[in-house]
Amino acid sequence: VLASQFFYIQRAFLVLLLFLPMLVDGLGQAFGLWYSTNGKRILTGLLSGLAYGILIGIAVDVVHFALSENNPFTKPK
Repeated sequence: VLASQFFYIQRAFLVLLLFLPMLVDGLGQAFGLWYSTNGKRILTGLLSGLAYGILIGIAVDVVHFALSENNPFTKPK
């Protein structure tokens, strides 16, 4: 169980890292520090799309665990 929790923490950290470029670029553009080019938008969009894919994978794992027979929280007593 501990190994799988560590795996989820790793994936969550990776998601944050993948969203970071879009956040930095968006804030920089919002405050007028620079203007985004199409190349930057494509790159940050691809990284964020990858992050969304990882988030969907985490959500599927959580739902699968919640519905599985091995879930100790849903076993009848």
